[in-house]
Amino acid sequence: MVDKNMVHSDESSVQSLNTSKYLIIDPGHSTGYCLVSICFLDKSKIGTILEYGFYEVNNKSEYVGDWCIDLQKWLEDKIKKENILEVIREDYFFSKQFKTGSSVNVSYRTAIDITSRGLKLPYHVISPSTWKSFICGRSTPTKEQKTIYGNKEAKKYMIQEALYSKYKIKFPNYLKSHKNGRNIKFKHDIVDAVAMGIYFLRIIKDVDSVICDVKCPLDIIWKGKVKIFNYDLIPNSSIPIPNKKNKLKSNVKSITSNSNSNKSKKIEIKTCQHIFTRGNKKNEFCEIRIRGDYDRCSKHRCSKHRLKYDIEDKKIHFDENISKPNTDLKLVNIEEYN
Repeated sequence: MVDKNMVHSDESSVQSLNTSKYLIIDPGHSTGYCLVSICFLDKSKIGTILEYGFYEVNNKSEYVGDWCIDLQKWLEDKIKKENILEVIREDYFFSKQFKTGSSVNVSYRTAIDITSRGLKLPYHVISPSTWKSFICGRSTPTKEQKTIYGNKEAKKYMIQEALYSKYKIKFPNYLKSHKNGRNIKFKHDIVDAVAMGIYFLRIIKDVDSVICDVKCPLDIIWKGKVKIFNYDLIPNSSIPIPNKKNKLKSNVKSITSNSNSNKSKKIEIKTCQHIFTRGNKKNEFCEIRIRGDYDRCSKHRCSKHRLKYDIEDKKIHFDENISKPNTDLKLVNIEEYN
């Protein structure tokens, strides 16, 4: 099976065209990229992540046009070197809170589109909320993630957490500078590019499986205070497939946090055990992380602990420790008995 965008002149060249390459780009001053390929074996498609990295745009000039020209030169060299068939980039995103740099982001994306069409290549645009919802299950971080990582870092770390939990893709805590070869802080634009690459392979190209062919190097120990992603904070992601007959045990993981008194305490993190009975997530668990003695998140938790939800019977009943009214009970508003 050959990709529709691929053109070959004779049957002898089909063997060399069985693998097609695509370039995914997250534009910015630090442009993250991901190089993926699709291998056609009989009737199956296998997607492979071949390479990921970043390119630091030279923005020393006072003209934004010079920045775009520098990005275009790098992109054109990358396309010709890797024999790219299609370029994929992230769509425009404007925020009311962060208006600074919006015009520059538009210019970078326009430069990518012009370079792609100048080389007679098609380009594909992916919405940020679309690929985030596919990778993470939602486009914004949860309250639990904001508590663990912080409000600002949670938007970036939620994607890195999802890639490790679902695809076991791990990133290092440092990078090598292209200018002097020194260790620099990891660029999260790479994570976004890899996530977009998986979305492009699984949804748009409909591949059967995705393989990461990039080996993650060992982490380094930073001197001083450097905010890095800690993979130890991720709960155990090996959650079994929901079964109506079996009751899923709480997925608990203990982490150590330092308090102001320099004393360490253990915090239990587990996932919500609510099972959806309808919709797109039918027979799937909620999997939102929770703390404390609860077994469900605040959305699926029973009001005031007076009601309990039985997973096996799928019925709501009163807690046995609370005295019941002397009337035949029906599923009515609990506030009527207060």
